[in-house]
Amino acid sequence: MKKANHLKRFPLAVGECIYEPAMTVRGSQHRKADVANFVKAKEPEVELRIVPDGREYAGAIEVIGVWKGWWLTHRKLIGYVPKEVVAALDGANAKRIVRARLVRTFVDDEGFVDVTIQVVGPKSDFKRYQRQRRNDEGDVLFEAPDSH
Repeated sequence: MKKANHLKRFPLAVGECIYEPAMTVRGSQHRKADVANFVKAKEPEVELRIVPDGREYAGAIEVIGVWKGWWLTHRKLIGYVPKEVVAALDGANAKRIVRARLVRTFVDDEGFVDVTIQVVGPKSDFKRYQRQRRNDEGDVLFEAPDSH
């Protein structure tokens, strides 16, 4: 079993805020071998990549695990950003300006894997995203912090 918290390694940049505070990467259970290698790596990182038009799941956002091996840097698909978050980012024209921040990773001896990320982006665009990301009752799901 291995679990780790990673937020201290990835500070927010000046002018950034958290759009989604803690989000489980979807589909990681279908990529257990790659995710397990990612989680066991010394200093794993994550990147977001938009699936291009013309491919299956066009417009979806892939979560790419990045880690260093003996000679190469590995970049593997470890899952996807949830579709409701992608829809809000798309509606706010924010898909290309956000980045992922690794929160925590976990793998147990039976092969269960879990990767939790944050989506962060410019404070200047957060209100637009927030308006898009409301539940059916119109309640805000997450408020931006006043300062960082």
